Amino acid sequence: MPIRKVCVFCASSTDCDDLYFKEASALGQSLAREGYEIIYGGGKVGLMGAVAQSALSEGGKITGVVPSFLQSLGNYGITELRVVKSLSERKSIMLNETDCIVALPGGVGTLDEILESITWKLLGLIDSPIYIINTNNFFEPLLKMLNKTISEKFMNEKYHTLWKVVSSAEDFISDINNSILQYQRTSNLV
Repeated sequence: MPIRKVCVFCASSTDCDDLYFKEASALGQSLAREGYEIIYGGGKVGLMGAVAQSALSEGGKITGVVPSFLQSLGNYGITELRVVKSLSERKSIMLNETDCIVALPGGVGTLDEILESITWKLLGLIDSPIYIINTNNFFEPLLKMLNKTISEKFMNEKYHTLWKVVSSAEDFISDINNSILQYQRTSNLV
């Protein structure tokens, strides 16, 4: 299916290494340049802020979804900021209103979002491709744990295809653009 809107999960931390900020900025710029809309957690700081500001600097359209108890941290300079009642509602909107999900490094909130995305896809609630940008091998422990759930028979081997790991924003953009081209070629054959 064509990809128009991309959900970005990432950190709000302002204390992480600068290389994570550079990757977040590269992702926001690239998505905007390629014409993809972005939906994200709505924050104005950390990697969230970097994604948003870099996308806006390229004329991108970006929608933030923030729970009401974090409303004061919302980025009111983006295209649209939606204030919702809870984190659950936020995730539901972000997962249901996008065509693709991508995660940059982050804390427990980001890890929760990645795992919930994989769970929803496994259960057939969403069909969106899920990408994990493994900047600086940040996600290696999580990927090992996911592989362990398969090797220990808690999850079927076929579910290993529920997510894709790339090393950079550039690799992510290249992969989704190639997927769209393949989809278009296949669609034209029908």
